[in-house]
Amino acid sequence: MKKYGVILLTFIFALVLTIMPMPDWFKYLRPDWLLMVMLYWAMALPERMGIFFAFCCGIVLDVTLSSYLGQHALAFIVCIFFMGKLYQGIRVLPELQQSITLLFFFIAYKVMLLWQYGMTKQAPESILYFFLSAFTSAVLWPWLFILLREIRRKFIHTVA
Repeated sequence: MKKYGVILLTFIFALVLTIMPMPDWFKYLRPDWLLMVMLYWAMALPERMGIFFAFCCGIVLDVTLSSYLGQHALAFIVCIFFMGKLYQGIRVLPELQQSITLLFFFIAYKVMLLWQYGMTKQAPESILYFFLSAFTSAVLWPWLFILLREIRRKFIHTVA
């Protein structure tokens, strides 16, 4: 149970970073913290973090942000599905190459959200919101990867 508690704490911390108020000038650069943490755990522990967990995190984020129910859940599910298919190749890459590879995941996530906004006839404030945060997430990925890897090694004791 201790192992799952540590993982859950990382998700709670990512959710807090996601909903924390930011200055107006920074809102376009806000990284996708929850997606980043979810991709890490899906890559490090694919047998424990899967589509169902992505769905649950997406619903929690939808409720927290007061967005349409299932909006983030669908985008998370698609990203985690592809991570489940590609994790063996991605996790052996150096952090910089992982960051470049995961940039495509972050962009795909934003494109899915943009598509859903279009389906619900919600005009985004700016297209910058969708793509600058993907680049910010990719830039921060190496540091988040190292931090979560150390947490995993200290508290979860897995080899992966």
